[in-house]
Amino acid sequence: FFCFFSNNTMMEVVVCCFVCGVVGLRLEMFPLIGPVCVFLSSLLLQLVFQNGIPSHSSLQSFIATPSLLTIMDTAYVCAESIASFGFVSSFFVGLLMNRIRVVGLTGGIATGKSCVSEYLKKCGVVVIDADKIAYGVLQQGSWGYKRFKVAFREQIAENKRLLCSNGDVNRDLLRKVVFDDRRLRKKLAMVMNTPIGVQLFCQLFLYKFIRMRNDVVIDAPLLFETGLDNICKYTVTVAAPEAMQIKRVANRDGSSEKEARQIIQAQMPTAEKTLRSTFVLNNSDSFITLFQQVEAFLKDAKLR
Repeated sequence: FFCFFSNNTMMEVVVCCFVCGVVGLRLEMFPLIGPVCVFLSSLLLQLVFQNGIPSHSSLQSFIATPSLLTIMDTAYVCAESIASFGFVSSFFVGLLMNRIRVVGLTGGIATGKSCVSEYLKKCGVVVIDADKIAYGVLQQGSWGYKRFKVAFREQIAENKRLLCSNGDVNRDLLRKVVFDDRRLRKKLAMVMNTPIGVQLFCQLFLYKFIRMRNDVVIDAPLLFETGLDNICKYTVTVAAPEAMQIKRVANRDGSSEKEARQIIQAQMPTAEKTLRSTFVLNNSDSFITLFQQVEAFLKDAKLR
């Protein structure tokens, strides 16, 4: 029904690829067919959505009521979200069936998570940086950028500085705006999560089936908040005392103690992260002590 009104034949190809992918995953007869079909369908989906919402020219010839067109727009957005979630979740099932081990690395601000991530890379461990993916999906012309402009059109109209003169997102201002408004934080998460998820599983596909790596670490500050821990074999939290975090943030960013405390309190408490983690790395001492804990983790998790 949707394909008929949008005149978008590529959507039919997407659906066919997705159905083949799901069947391949469920049968488990040919390990590569399911993930490959789902991967292809996700790429086609990106091509469709990067061209923007299909025109309603054919639909408008039958229906001229604005409210009905609004319903169709809403249905399109829902279909996009449901389809994208289906691709991501089905592909993750395929990855798990093919026994890739995903390790989730997380930690609050100024806990030393980035140091652990860099050390893992030096040890030869594959690390996917979720922050870099999040940065990329907001670049001009990307699917995430278009989703952002639609979702935040009211905020952009009220505050023109959210977009720079060249059209780029003013990330510093956006960070400040959403930090002060919980509702906008939730909206931004809804906009970003799907494009980030698609890019993430594309990278997982690359490492699993192209580079033949069975162990991958995802460096994600919002590992538990976004539910990424559900696809992880192990979860690792880098923890540090709050007083030490405040001191590090103040020294690094020039923030006041009050501002640093507000940033830390806006995140999931470290105590909750440690309770939900398989491994906890305590960064309250020197880097030598921290890296010794990393070596112990690599040994226990058999990543070497």
